[in-house]
Amino acid sequence: MATIHVDGKEYEVNGADNLLQACLSLGLDIPYFCWHPALGSVGACRQCAVKQYQNAEDTRGRLVMSCMTPATDGTFISIDDEEAKQFRESVVEWLMTNHPHDCPVCEEGGNCHLQDMTVMTGHSFRRYRFTKRTHRNQDLGRSSLMR
Repeated sequence: MATIHVDGKEYEVNGADNLLQACLSLGLDIPYFCWHPALGSVGACRQCAVKQYQNAEDTRGRLVMSCMTPATDGTFISIDDEEAKQFRESVVEWLMTNHPHDCPVCEEGGNCHLQDMTVMTGHSFRRYRFTKRTHRNQDLGRSSLMR
C-alpha cells in the first residue's frame, strides 16, 4: 500500500498501480484515452496529465502523465490544478479539431469513450477552420446488393 495526496486529501492506494489506476480506483475522474487495464500504459494521448509536487510545500510542481507515473508512497498530485486542466482541455481540443462531431447519428453515439472524455474535460466549443466534408448519397443499384 502507498499513501498519496490528491488535491490536499490523503488516500491509501495499491503501490503497484500507476497514478491513473489509483485515482480511478478511488472514484476520482482523470480523463484518459490510450490507457487500458489489459494493455498497460503508453502515455501517447497526454489526456491524463496531472500536476505532481515534490512535497506539501512545493508550489510549482510539474505536469506528468498519470498513466506513466507510479503511485509511490508520499506522492503529491493535483488533478484540479489550473495548468493541468488547461493542458487536458487543449489535448481534447486537438483531438476534436478534425473530428466530424456527428455524435447524434454516429453508431457509437452515447457509447463512445472519446465523447465521454470530451464531456469530462468540459470541451463544448471547437475552432474548426475548414469546410465540413459531406458525402453525397450514391445509388449503388441492385447489382451491388446481389453479390
